[in-house]
Amino acid sequence: MGKNIILSGKEYSKNSELENIAQTVGLNPFVTTQFFEDTNPKVVSINTTWNRCSPISAHSVIVNAENYFNQIEGAVLFFDSSSYDKIFTQNTTENFTKATDELILGYTYLTLELLHRFSEHNPGKLFFVLQPQETKADSIKNPSKQPMTQQSLGLITSMAQNAFKSFAENVAAENYNPTGCFVYLLETSPETSEEQILSWIATKMQEDLPVYKNPKNAVTWQSTETKSKFQLSFGK
Repeated sequence: MGKNIILSGKEYSKNSELENIAQTVGLNPFVTTQFFEDTNPKVVSINTTWNRCSPISAHSVIVNAENYFNQIEGAVLFFDSSSYDKIFTQNTTENFTKATDELILGYTYLTLELLHRFSEHNPGKLFFVLQPQETKADSIKNPSKQPMTQQSLGLITSMAQNAFKSFAENVAAENYNPTGCFVYLLETSPETSEEQILSWIATKMQEDLPVYKNPKNAVTWQSTETKSKFQLSFGK
């Protein structure tokens, strides 16, 4: 039976096929959609709009997903650096303010709502998925490293990418011994497809909660190719 899961953070990825792929790998998806302040909303059967700048909207996303599924079993927060970098191209005060609201605070609002919901209601699994891109600082610090095929990130997206990674790691650290929510950290490569990501998540959704051999592994980023070398299942 498919697991009920919220998929958020891919609103700006024009080529995303999350909903269709999720269904093929055995997930029941609730995919957040982009918020447009200046347009009249279309009449839809369920409101999936996420206004990243609003903590009220983050709460509404969870409530709407609960109304749709009755029970949420998991949630995924994607950080797609490439798609964000196409939006925040100019280092202006306005863009820094907008990016802080949408790419940093927006994720914190939704994460806090999810943690609260999983703690107060049914336990669930929370996935942070980082789809990173090399920053200019990375290329300077590692000049001998094989150059990436993608262009280095701009200043704004680099800031937000590092903030997302640090935030996710510390959320995982605080939920190392979870009572209502277990946190997974997944970092992809440029070649990793959405199908690979969602297949990995679908597998984790079906598995028992892992028991890490030491605390450091709780904040270690995994890949879709990572075997369960850091984990032991309960009861084993």
